[in-house]
Amino acid sequence: TKVIAEYFDRPAAALTREQALALATTLPAPSVRDPRKPGRRQRAAMAHVTRELDRAPWVFTCLPEGIRP
Repeated sequence: TKVIAEYFDRPAAALTREQALALATTLPAPSVRDPRKPGRRQRAAMAHVTRELDRAPWVFTCLPEGIRP
């Protein structure tokens, strides 16, 4: 939670869908990616994750209602 607060100044449960995607796609390379300012490749990864999750909406059952699609 501290790491998330450092990036977005809010708890994980309060993240928007875009913020959650940006944070998730930061994990493969956290030393070079910034979830506050995703670059072109990170935005492409975010779009890919969105498409995959749209195919499997059951994945979101573990997420709070506010960030489910």
